[in-house]
Amino acid sequence: MTEEDKPESKKEERALSVLEQIKQEREAVESAINESRAKIEELRELRAVEMLSGKTEAGKQSEKPKEETPKEYADRIMRGGV
Repeated sequence: MTEEDKPESKKEERALSVLEQIKQEREAVESAINESRAKIEELRELRAVEMLSGKTEAGKQSEKPKEETPKEYADRIMRGGV
């Protein structure tokens, strides 16, 4: 009978060690999630500061390239410009 008990106790030990590993991995994942949430909040705050300070691209007028005349185009081509 003692021989039958040994494999079961080893199985129980393995199961407990697997459970411990799962708990450790779960804690690591939860820690990573919390760190990610903190970084996301920090990025949101930085983005809000950028928006309020006028450092974003929104609302800025882009300069339209000057359209060259046929004469300017011909002169540039004759000079070898591309």
